[in-house]
Amino acid sequence: MLLPFLRVLRLARVLQAGSQLLVFGGRGSQSTLQLLKRRRIGQLAIISAMVILIGAALGYLLEAGAPGARIQDFGDALWWSGALVTTVSSELYPVTAAGRVLGFLLMLYAIGIFTYFIGSVSSVLVALDAKPEAPKPKQDGVELSEGELEALRSILKKADRPQG
Repeated sequence: MLLPFLRVLRLARVLQAGSQLLVFGGRGSQSTLQLLKRRRIGQLAIISAMVILIGAALGYLLEAGAPGARIQDFGDALWWSGALVTTVSSELYPVTAAGRVLGFLLMLYAIGIFTYFIGSVSSVLVALDAKPEAPKPKQDGVELSEGELEALRSILKKADRPQG
């Protein structure tokens, strides 16, 4: 590429194309965002970040200095905690009993969070799919009941008869 700063334009094109997607402004995006807000997905992300940081701090305190520990500093502990909560495997693992209990608790948290997240996304998709069709536009004029129609027909029949 001749001018590296023009890469931002590429990003703009990607974002513009992404705006056509369902979540980013396409059909039904407002209702999608409302459903996700109702499910509190943003708060879930903040809580998950806090759990990862707290898990990393506890993991570092429990594992640092233990014989044979693979988690040597806070960076290792943060990597271990993040990998564990995102269900990604890591070459880091706890060697102490307390560290393993912490790891197990983080695994249970990850299972619960992913289950909730997938359920929320599924409910949004089902809700969008189950939307009723748009009502037909009302025709100009007056809607009459069957009795009113019969009364009008009889009036028209009387008007069509020759008077005499």
